[in-house]
Amino acid sequence: KQRKHIRYLLNLLVKHCSDPSLAIRKQITGTLTELVLENPENVSLVGFWVKGTLPLLKDVETKVIEKICDALFDCLLGNLVPTNKSTTTKHKLPWLILKAIDQQKMELYLSLAVSTWSKEKKITKAHISSLQSYLEGEVSNEAWMLLGILTSYVPCTDPGFVMNHFNACLSSEETSLTTLLNVSKVMFASVNNLTGAEQLALADLLRNLLQTFKLPIEIISTCIDIIAVIQRKGEETPKAYNSALEGWTVDLIAKIEDLLTDQILNIP
Repeated sequence: KQRKHIRYLLNLLVKHCSDPSLAIRKQITGTLTELVLENPENVSLVGFWVKGTLPLLKDVETKVIEKICDALFDCLLGNLVPTNKSTTTKHKLPWLILKAIDQQKMELYLSLAVSTWSKEKKITKAHISSLQSYLEGEVSNEAWMLLGILTSYVPCTDPGFVMNHFNACLSSEETSLTTLLNVSKVMFASVNNLTGAEQLALADLLRNLLQTFKLPIEIISTCIDIIAVIQRKGEETPKAYNSALEGWTVDLIAKIEDLLTDQILNIP
């Protein structure tokens, strides 16, 4: 009964996060943030906090947006440390927040906040470095999700580890689609920092996987974008770039048409 009452009160607080009154919105979001910081291991509370506060990153009032950006930074990146320094309950808070964001499909709101942080130069190499220590653990999906968003605004200057993970994910049947999607986003954001030889090898690998239909449908567009970025750097003029693209995309489209024709004709 007590738990039911608490959920009712939290739902009430979340409801008033979108109250017409600016003062109430600011007060309620502040209260929820304080509750989260005092109870950083409460999964349910973190979920309510994400549900109530993150949509306010699109609020009509600049002051509200600034307040939520600061609160999210303090709770998320402010408590992010490398695995070997994760010693307190607050160090677990970033992963509960990221899991709630993933479950509630609020990556867009997180991206808005990261965009603001990058303009304010709040994101540092230390944040990227800390995230790298979680890429193979139990929170790897959440770590890759955040890294994918961060590197969209703060390019990874040491993309070798991304290349290694990307190749490993492509060749492993055990990699989850969510992780593969997030790793491919980081690869796209980091591709310009690869050496020329690495870029060419990556483009050849992806073209081969595309032409043999070995890529999950969900990451095909990102992989084509990666190839396009590499080819754009390798050609001096737009005409040469378009010609290079046509050199392999026309053949790919023909193979797709042949496959579809074969599949349709063989339908019982």
